[in-house]
Amino acid sequence: MYRATTWIILLGTLCLAVSLDRPVQGGFVSVDVLSPDFSPDGELTSFPVGPGGAPSWVLDILPNGNASATISESFLAGLDDLTLVVEGETDGDPIITVSKDVENNSGFTWTAYSIVLSGGSNEFVLGTATSDKMALGSESALLLEFTTPAAVPDGELVNFTFDINVPTMGSFNFTLDQTPTPEPGSALLLCWTAAGLGALRIRRSRRV
Repeated sequence: MYRATTWIILLGTLCLAVSLDRPVQGGFVSVDVLSPDFSPDGELTSFPVGPGGAPSWVLDILPNGNASATISESFLAGLDDLTLVVEGETDGDPIITVSKDVENNSGFTWTAYSIVLSGGSNEFVLGTATSDKMALGSESALLLEFTTPAAVPDGELVNFTFDINVPTMGSFNFTLDQTPTPEPGSALLLCWTAAGLGALRIRRSRRV
């Protein structure tokens, strides 16, 4: 009886030591994606049906505490840039993998695309950024710049995938500002078109 009790105590002590030595897995508790360009109240509708092409998104929080976000957006004519805000809560130092499908509805061909990260101490994980059409021209902790060889014509989709480290305990948020660069010929055509429309309006106003 004494030996059995001793073995039970030793086994319990060993199990307790192992559990205390094992690190607690932290990570994302919650994540939300907002689009201030199209929905100031944070209410998102399905892409591409939503007003102004408001993005749709799917988020998975993985067993290791990291997260994976798949986002679909539409870049419409008249926009200078496209902004996404990601916020939530974490109890560790996790990484979120973002995969973005952007539909070019701007009216011109893109030859480059930049993504700027701001907010807190969040950073791009270097070496993780890729695109299905463009090449990564340069990268830093807060900036990704994609360029040709393949341009993105109006009406086509392009994918960008990258990791962001969120070294925060508690609430976090960061902003992604995205700006495409138009093909020189397309931009010139748009300028001439805008100038022509402006001149036509002036003529009509003078006649009146």
